[in-house]
This record gives sequence, structure tokens and C-alpha cells, in this order.
Amino acid sequence: MKAESKYEKYYNLLIGEIINARMHFGLYKRLQEARKDYFDELNQAPGFFSFTIKAHLDAGLMHVSRLLKKQTGSITVWKFLDFIENNLDLFSTKAFSQRMAKDSFYENQVKSHRPVSLEDVENHRNQLLNFRQVIENIITWRDKKGAHIDEKFGLRQVDVFRDFPIKLAELEELTRAIANILNTYSSAYNSSSYSIDMVGADDVEVVLDAIRVQLEQYEKQFEEEKRRLGLETN
Repeated sequence: MKAESKYEKYYNLLIGEIINARMHFGLYKRLQEARKDYFDELNQAPGFFSFTIKAHLDAGLMHVSRLLKKQTGSITVWKFLDFIENNLDLFSTKAFSQRMAKDSFYENQVKSHRPVSLEDVENHRNQLLNFRQVIENIITWRDKKGAHIDEKFGLRQVDVFRDFPIKLAELEELTRAIANILNTYSSAYNSSSYSIDMVGADDVEVVLDAIRVQLEQYEKQFEEEKRRLGLETN
């Protein structure tokens, strides 16, 4: 497989995972925050919303663990950085200019192009290592609970989130860092990048507002029925 094709496949797989992770974490955060202002609405279907909230956290963690879990035959951010290190010529200004020759903004693109270097790769590795503890906790969650029920952990009834805490703020910071790393290379490769902002951030409120309107209609109908039956109380 040509290096260009391999890079594009690596990048597309990894950026897809990180975007999905950030979507799940974003929805998890919005639903958690909604408990304050939409308590009654969430309690119209407590089982559904409780499992939905947890499912978003679990799904997000699984996406991130796929990016970071080192094992034979897996595509990870670490393998991606190794590939970049061994193929720096893909991101040279010469390769970029050839790749973008038919682009409408060719001259400006080439003029502003910044090739990546070995130093960039090392800096990105070190940037990820700053998250060593949270990465280790994510992998522990994945290995001991998410992908498998670890016998020792299970029989000892270890609370993974208590003993190996994973904070949402850390997850948001880590996934943002990974996305920015990936986009650094895509920018140097073909002047492209993916937005890491959550699409449809207001979806949670749209659904809960619809439930609120329905509840208000039910309440109005109930009051009207009480008046019709002469059950009003002073």
C-alpha cells in the first residue's frame, strides 16, 4: 500500500473515532447538566434516560480506548505517530505543492504551508504522555470492565470509576489534544482539518423541551377536566 493511501486510511479511521468520542462526551455532559433544569422531564422516562446517560459515557470511553490501547495489529494514535515519523516526506512543502497543484488557492496554500518535523512528532508524543494517568485509567476501565469482566476485579467488586477515576474535564482535554494532533498532520498533508466542536449541541434541550410542552398540555387538559367535573378547589 502506498504511503499516501495508508496515511489517509489511518487519519480517517482515527479522526472518526475522536469525533464520535467527543460527540458522546458532549451528549453525556448535556444530559448530566439537564438534571438541574429538566428534573421532571427526565423523570418521565427515568430508566431510559439513566441508561442513555451511562451509555454515552461508556461509548465515548470505548472510542478513546481504541485510539490509545497499544496491542498487536491495532491502529492507534501511537502507531499513527510512528508512521508519520517514518514518512515525514509526505508532509514536505514539495509533496504538498504537488498534491495541491489543482487547488484554487494553490499559491496562498503553498506560501503558508508548514511542513512537519521529527520535533513535531516528539512534541505530540510528549503531549499525550502528559495525560499518562488518565490514559492508564481509561485502559484499566476498558480491560477490566468495558470490554471484559475481569475475574479478580469482578469478584472483589472493585469500583473502577472510584479507584481509577476518569474526569469528564480530562476526557474533553485529552480528546481535544488528540484531535488537534491529527489535524496538524492533515493540514500539512492537504490543508484540511475536521471541526472538533459538537454538532447538534442543543439536541438534548430540544427533546426535553418537547417533553416539557407535552407535560404542560397534559396539565392543562387535567385542569380543564377538573373544572368540567366541578372538582376545582379554592
